[in-house]
Amino acid sequence: MTVQRICAAILAIMSLGMLGTSEALELPAICRDQAPLDGKSAPIAELRQRVESVGETDPNEAVRILCATIPRVEAEYGGDSLELAQWAQNLATPLIAYLDKFSEARALLEFAQPILLRQLGPDAPEIAELHVAGGWMTLRQGRLAESRANWQAALRIRELVPGENKIELQKVLVGLSQVELTQRDFAAARTSLDRAQAILSENNESVSEAAAAIENALANISMLEEQYGEARAHAERLLEIEQQLPYGPAQLVPAHVLLGRALEQLDEFDDAEETLRRAVELAESNDGPLQRHHLAALTQLTSLLNSRGKPRAALPFATSALKVAETELGREAPTLVKVLDTLAGVHLALGELPPALHYYLRADSIVRQHRDDVGKQALVQHYRGLGVVYAAVGERALADASLATALEIAADEATLSMERAATLLARARTIPEDDDARAQQLLERARDLFASRLPAGHPTLLRVVNELCTVELRAHPDTTPGCDAADRMLRSIRTADPGVRYAVYDNASRRAELNRDSAGAYDLAVRALAAAESLGTPEPTWQAQFRLARLLNQRGEASLAILFGKQALLQIEHLRTWFRGEERRLEQSFLVDKIATYRTVSDWLMQAGRIDEALQVLDLLKAEELYDFALRDAHDRDNATNELLTSLETDVWSTYTSVLRANATVGSELDRLAWLAESDRLTPAERRHYGQLLVGQAAAESARALRIREFVRDQSKGYPRPATARLVSAERLSRDLQRYGADAALGVYLLTKSQLRLIIATGQGQSVHELTIDLATLRREIGLYLDAIAARRDVSAMSRRLYDEFVRPLDEAAQRAGAKLLVLWPDDALRYLPFGALHDGEHYLVEKYALELYSVDRQPGAALRSYSPPTVRGLGLTQAIAGFDALPAVAEELCSVIRGPIAGLSAHGTECAANATGKGALAGEGYADAAFTEARLTDLLSDPGRFSVLHIGTHFSLRPGNAMRSYLVLGDGSRLTLDRINALNFTGIGLATLSGCQTGMGGAVLDDGREVEGLNAIVLRKGAARVIASLWRVEDESTALLMRSMYTDFASKGDDVAVALQSAQRSLLNSAATTPHNYSHPYYWAGFVVSGSRR
Repeated sequence: MTVQRICAAILAIMSLGMLGTSEALELPAICRDQAPLDGKSAPIAELRQRVESVGETDPNEAVRILCATIPRVEAEYGGDSLELAQWAQNLATPLIAYLDKFSEARALLEFAQPILLRQLGPDAPEIAELHVAGGWMTLRQGRLAESRANWQAALRIRELVPGENKIELQKVLVGLSQVELTQRDFAAARTSLDRAQAILSENNESVSEAAAAIENALANISMLEEQYGEARAHAERLLEIEQQLPYGPAQLVPAHVLLGRALEQLDEFDDAEETLRRAVELAESNDGPLQRHHLAALTQLTSLLNSRGKPRAALPFATSALKVAETELGREAPTLVKVLDTLAGVHLALGELPPALHYYLRADSIVRQHRDDVGKQALVQHYRGLGVVYAAVGERALADASLATALEIAADEATLSMERAATLLARARTIPEDDDARAQQLLERARDLFASRLPAGHPTLLRVVNELCTVELRAHPDTTPGCDAADRMLRSIRTADPGVRYAVYDNASRRAELNRDSAGAYDLAVRALAAAESLGTPEPTWQAQFRLARLLNQRGEASLAILFGKQALLQIEHLRTWFRGEERRLEQSFLVDKIATYRTVSDWLMQAGRIDEALQVLDLLKAEELYDFALRDAHDRDNATNELLTSLETDVWSTYTSVLRANATVGSELDRLAWLAESDRLTPAERRHYGQLLVGQAAAESARALRIREFVRDQSKGYPRPATARLVSAERLSRDLQRYGADAALGVYLLTKSQLRLIIATGQGQSVHELTIDLATLRREIGLYLDAIAARRDVSAMSRRLYDEFVRPLDEAAQRAGAKLLVLWPDDALRYLPFGALHDGEHYLVEKYALELYSVDRQPGAALRSYSPPTVRGLGLTQAIAGFDALPAVAEELCSVIRGPIAGLSAHGTECAANATGKGALAGEGYADAAFTEARLTDLLSDPGRFSVLHIGTHFSLRPGNAMRSYLVLGDGSRLTLDRINALNFTGIGLATLSGCQTGMGGAVLDDGREVEGLNAIVLRKGAARVIASLWRVEDESTALLMRSMYTDFASKGDDVAVALQSAQRSLLNSAATTPHNYSHPYYWAGFVVSGSRR
């Protein structure tokens, strides 16, 4: 042997462990659980024969003999003997092949390897078997590069020492082909299998383990090459061979798994599910095969059930698959990527985004460590799934990056063309509406790829073309070839499903409206609603109802517009329970479209003078906007929606439903079958049933469109016309005035794209004020105002202009009524606006009124608990930690608030004694930095009777619409997310102050301010009576002065906290005359707001 060959052999063997003298052999843990062995004193040679006789029929018995005999071998032959190394290697074999004890097997092989190499040399058959063992272990774990190196090293030896009838060489060739095909090196895999088959022919074998292994490999290659008929034939042949093998229980699980996969791709879904359930049953049975292949069976059945629209049925199998994988392979094995992605996909299909993101991110951490060991198709699917979830939680940039990675991996590989098309479609849906050119380019590429593989009338292709139409209508409505193509395709498809027809009709209606064809827009909207009603499902019914409502309002049919608009809202509310599949659920404009619907319907109601109903809709709007923050209860939603329709509207809608509404059961079945048809997953029986339903529904739909037109015509004659009035009377506002006190004035704002409505209620009456606006311009104006405040520039002119635009009517009404408290219900970007800083030319608003944000009365008639004297618990972050900046002013803040010890405080404020004892306004205790933990906060809230005020000063990051990625920073550097804050109980807290929120600055230009209310909403919902929060962080001693002043007034005068805050703000406003510092600029005092109950 040459020096080079010897070195190569040694390097290959080193993949199993470092060369050197073996450590003393330690028996694996499995040996401790073995029953005593009868006849263990028999000669060692006889015991070896017993192991060989049961090794492939009863591996547990083989392990029992080996465990009992190895100590004796060591005693008789020595701890460094060849005999002991061989017995250790023999024990590793069943641990790998049958029992999935990889870590225990590896320890045995690492003990045996240096002895075998030293005594037998690098070309010995025993060394080849070491590589075979390493190859199987690493292949199962998904460490593909390492596995291939082991198989190639084993092949080098077996080409020199092929074994009797070349059987051992054949086994190595089959094993090598398995890793080669997993790496998608099909040419190399086929070469290895051709060599293995040649040996099979030489030995004249048709039924053998080798023949079964070759059929298994060929079936896998055919699956990866998308030759599903060939894959089925190989899988069926594999089953035949396994059932004819003359010894041991048949290894039927892999054959069933392969057959089930092939049947699924051949659209024989019922047979596929039955076959895969049989595979799981075999793997879990007490008398099942020696090699269970449990994980493969569970994973494949999960995928099938989920792809067939049965995620709830798939979930237990997906969960079991992860447990099996972690037990057999470890938590970081590359093979876990597919298992985790599959489980994440099931949660995604169920609409359970937090666990879906959790499992995708777990898989992603493994991908980053072992990317070369994960197959291309699995990588594309992983990054697409991760991108879809990121899109769902509002992380558009991360979604786009993940989807771009998936496209980069798929590249132009022919066998991944459908994966690439699906990824292009997903990526197009993440593109912002201001980048329509890019979205159009992606959709066109997806269309071309789908068109190369799908028939012309395929529903997926029509959907992509219609999405192109949607982009065209936004970007260049005068030139819409995609819309033309969608219309032609719909006319050519006799039995298009209702969901597709709705989408095409809806776009056609929009195009007609843009072309000023109001009659055509109305007619097509009716047809779109008739198609949506065929499904009988909330989506797309709500979109169709709202579109018709808008057109009815344009025609002057305001009452009918309100009726259809309210029905759209009821459908939206119901949608919370209708989460299914990424394509139905993750539309980027979903929340925005819903919020626009609430605002529009409320605006129509205000215009009609129906203020109580408008306020009901605004309640639903606020709950909808804060859903991701406040996580409202289904009970709240049900109570609100049950009272949405008036009695007259209920009667009118009963007429509509009795005459026009489709059979919901038929509609749901059509929706399910359409979803399956889009991915070519209909069984032959389902396809026939689907065709029959579509033919029947097409005729019914035409009749339904006619009846909708007749309904609108008939109701227009008898439905009462709305009265318009500027003076209004709403019972709801009267009750609210009683709740807030005789000295209160209420201002309720509603913003649409072109209209601002302000409802004012005082003791002297109620009125509605209207102003024409441009919402985008208004947002920019507020954004510039906030920028000027942050830079501490002169904002007096802007303050007066904003006062004139938004507050003057409310101020004048409040002055006439002698009000001292303004209760504000701001909407959209107005939530960023510091109303107290608005100026009438002589005074800031805060100089005239205490200000408070409106909150829903959750316990009508209840009295606020009295807290006399108030006591405080304060928590804060002062030092830099985990990438977050230090907040030294929080130390001063805590010392100004707390009169008592402050644990963990190292940076003492001037109001603190040297021993970190505060001299603040309220008696109590504080916890800073390392003492400010989630456990501490939870413990404090568990017994709120000890204190009445909770003060928290830290970094708050509040992101619109995202409870999972909005958080406050704890003193140990960890993040307490809003969904975990929602699990806390604030009952008994009279006042919670959240100092440090950073939401207002920079947000108003693009966002609508939901996050400003998000944290407040949670704390109020979970039991606190009042909340003070900041629109921006003022990192200055001015905050400490303001807090001390506020809490002093709150404690000593017994003032309402809104009045106490007003007094403190006025103190800073006038600070130039009373302190060495000038804190009169609104930056220092205007960002603090109060919300909660006042009775």
